Amino acid sequence: MKKIIVFALVFTISQLGYSQVDENYKKNSIGLDLGLQGGNPNFGITYRKFSQDSKYNLRANFNLGETENYWYYGSNDYKFFNTNDTTFPMIGISRNGGGFGNYQKLEIGVEKSFSVWKLNLIWGIDATVGHRRYETYQNIIEAGIDTLEENGFTYFDYGAANNENPWENLNELNTVFDYVTGGVNLRLGFKLNISQQFYFTSFLTFASELQLILKENYYYKSELYKEHLVERRGGDTFNFYSALNVGIHYRF
Repeated sequence: MKKIIVFALVFTISQLGYSQVDENYKKNSIGLDLGLQGGNPNFGITYRKFSQDSKYNLRANFNLGETENYWYYGSNDYKFFNTNDTTFPMIGISRNGGGFGNYQKLEIGVEKSFSVWKLNLIWGIDATVGHRRYETYQNIIEAGIDTLEENGFTYFDYGAANNENPWENLNELNTVFDYVTGGVNLRLGFKLNISQQFYFTSFLTFASELQLILKENYYYKSELYKEHLVERRGGDTFNFYSALNVGIHYRF
């Protein structure tokens, strides 16, 4: 009987000690990541699950971002056409071939930590799936010819005929593309422990992504000179890109 009591006491103490260690070990973390992809900002909510029995941990990130072609968007580059119409003798058709969009992406993968020269480094691989929406704009304005006298010479300049409101468009074409995306990320970065609960990360990501067109829609402001607006068709693409991000995370 005494041996049984002693064994039960030793077993209870060992279990309490194991539970204490397990309780102190933080198995999960959640954090906010901020990044740049193609010069455009994005942010993500990142969850990690750690294991004492493995050098690998699970990572899941829900990422939101935008894509924008700043050079084309709002461009004043026009080509001009004589309509032979007394109402609008000349029109200007924008060459604007760019636009902007946004994406939503889920990344799920594994990570492994290692040390180099006392730096806590991390490499990881993710599978990604998501949705991307991209919009382009093209417009038509009422155009005219301005005469300029400089240094004894006469010059002609094409521009908007409506000087009071030069951005008032006779017609517009808004094209909306929707894609489903999937790909693979390879990431390399480092981790800096701030406290027992908080840590900082930074990653450089190399990614490949397949974009499959789901649908495309064309929206016109009116029927006026509609034939001069070009409907640009979407298509499937396979892209490579890199991204940089930093994050702050809380262990629990």
